[in-house]
Amino acid sequence: MTDEPPLTRRQLLATLGGVGLGLGVVGLGAMAGWSDGSGPTVQSDDDDTSVYDIRGDEQESPPGETEPKQTEIELSMPKGDLERFNSDSVSFRHDGFFICNRGKEAATVWIDADPPTNDRGEPAVRFYMDGDLGNTIDTPKQATTLEPDSCLTVGIMTRTMGISGETTLLEEVYVRSERES
Repeated sequence: MTDEPPLTRRQLLATLGGVGLGLGVVGLGAMAGWSDGSGPTVQSDDDDTSVYDIRGDEQESPPGETEPKQTEIELSMPKGDLERFNSDSVSFRHDGFFICNRGKEAATVWIDADPPTNDRGEPAVRFYMDGDLGNTIDTPKQATTLEPDSCLTVGIMTRTMGISGETTLLEEVYVRSERES
């Protein structure tokens, strides 16, 4: 039998450092999993106007007619991490979420949110249609009409010049709609 020599101070510190690094990686993984559920909610004010989340490659096209109606989802913001954002930057997601008209008549829709103003006097968050950053729908004057059984892809742009990274950009977002009778 051979006797193992005792650990030297250097070996002990290297072992503890490796354990600490491993725990740090596990902690980051847990925090990344915890980040789900931290985004603002998007709610529809009309039972016939549905909202659907778009996450990565899971859903590239609007949901079909057999999908259940959803009137509330959690919004995945561009460049967001646990409610923190890159300050002094412009970020966007062309595929933020879908708005679908599941009613029998056309509906005029727009986004109602209350983002803070950046240091340029602009809303820090803007909502736009079909990948066109200049085609915003975040006021009643910029509303668009959705025909029955049609959907619209809504993009999200953040402009955080002069806003601290810890500032909450949005708490709630409402999809407002008016139906033709």
